[in-house]
Amino acid sequence: MTLDSAALEADADTLAFGFTPLWDLPQNWFEESWDAARKWMSGSGQGFEIWREWYYGRVEGLSHAFADFDDAADEAFYRWIVEQDDEWWSREPAEVNAEIKAFVDTLRKPKDASDTRVDFFISYAGEDEAAARDIAAVLDDLGKSYLVQYRDFPQSNFVNMMNEAMERADRLIPVYSRSYVASDFCKAEWNHYFKIDPSGAERRIVGFKLDGADLTPLMDQFVYERLAGTPRDDWPEVIRKWVDWEPLNLTRANVAQTTTTILDPGVEKTKDDKLHSSPAVERNTPEIPAQLANAMASLRMMLALVKHSQRNMSVMMQGALELYQFYLDEGGDQPSWDGLDRYVAVLAEGSLSMSGAELREEKKAIEQFISAHKKCLDARKQAPYRERELSHVPLTHATSEAIDEFIDSLKDLRETAYAQDESTQEYDRQAQNLIRQGRDFVFEAGALDAEDRPDTARKRFLRYVGGFAIKTLTVLGSIASIRSSPEGQKLLAVAEELVEKFYEMVGL
Repeated sequence: MTLDSAALEADADTLAFGFTPLWDLPQNWFEESWDAARKWMSGSGQGFEIWREWYYGRVEGLSHAFADFDDAADEAFYRWIVEQDDEWWSREPAEVNAEIKAFVDTLRKPKDASDTRVDFFISYAGEDEAAARDIAAVLDDLGKSYLVQYRDFPQSNFVNMMNEAMERADRLIPVYSRSYVASDFCKAEWNHYFKIDPSGAERRIVGFKLDGADLTPLMDQFVYERLAGTPRDDWPEVIRKWVDWEPLNLTRANVAQTTTTILDPGVEKTKDDKLHSSPAVERNTPEIPAQLANAMASLRMMLALVKHSQRNMSVMMQGALELYQFYLDEGGDQPSWDGLDRYVAVLAEGSLSMSGAELREEKKAIEQFISAHKKCLDARKQAPYRERELSHVPLTHATSEAIDEFIDSLKDLRETAYAQDESTQEYDRQAQNLIRQGRDFVFEAGALDAEDRPDTARKRFLRYVGGFAIKTLTVLGSIASIRSSPEGQKLLAVAEELVEKFYEMVGL
């Protein structure tokens, strides 16, 4: 404004001045702010999706407040909003937003039959039509509405019908396969729903995987059900359960249960009441299934190969490999697969930036190692269940600054427990490993291109550390000498602060 005023005072040509751009270069601050706000509203778990729709209409310059509104609906909506008193607005956001959405839905105009919304759009490559038909049959049994190419798309108007299906269907059922990943049409359909729900909090993408296809990093960060290896006769039940499944409500109790049992950080107390951390093994498993034993043998061979060719990897990737090797060896035949999986995510994301002929062999070794790791996961029947339960812990507020503060609190906890001689060597070593890896993620989250890169590894790490913190606090609270001494109270306070910072990142 100062420069504009000076130009006018210098008798600048007012007409020319009026056409002078505000900035020499286009500014993208609004797009960045809107993108951040959209992602937050999508993943908050508090029903702000209705306001995301409203803001989208304002950004795009739409004529009405919401889709399927007319002038009368606009007037009724805004009058109703301003008539609500302070007591009504002071309730929990989820409760307020639910009432707003219900009222908005009553004002929407009924659609023509040809434009009615449907529950699902089944997205598949042509080679996988038989699987799409199996999924459609289950949807029919469940009374779900859907659009699918073989029934609803006339060949002469395929692209228009694809666009219409994406507009009308609330959720996507991608039928993942090698053919799917290679199809530009399939990827366009998938990307449409990813942009609507990038965090996965609304469960807009309900995927099934048919074979050993290497999904894109973005696809792979969304939980899916594996049909590969499942007898065809069992498909209807597997499909039904996955379509009907809903994540747990976003509460502290549910988050604590998920992160401390499914991820099992192995925090416990010793006989002399010290904090201890042991590898989380597969409980109550008398012997390893043959399929898993064979997969683990291949995994160890590929691990040796990828470590031999790690010289061109980033420090973060080399650190993940070192920790993977350590915990795999320590776990023996029953390692903590959910813990190991977060190190694999680091390698997968890091390999995306490896290009050039000189890195071709290193990248290939990483891909083969990741494939071997996934075969181990496929051999564990409980893997899909664990992944889907973790998906309800969104971590929508895990900014670089928040992660940095979280890791600082973990460092305070580790140092306080060590100084008071309240932890074993194993617990202290585990905490130090988490702190070291956490610093790498702070740096990654603060990178300029962080919003455009997959964040699966970071989220898995933070969920694991959250479980580590919650379990630590629970164990400390069970030790009488900790509860009754001033030093113990100080340690409890540090642990409570760490847990609070985790819940803040979750949005609780």
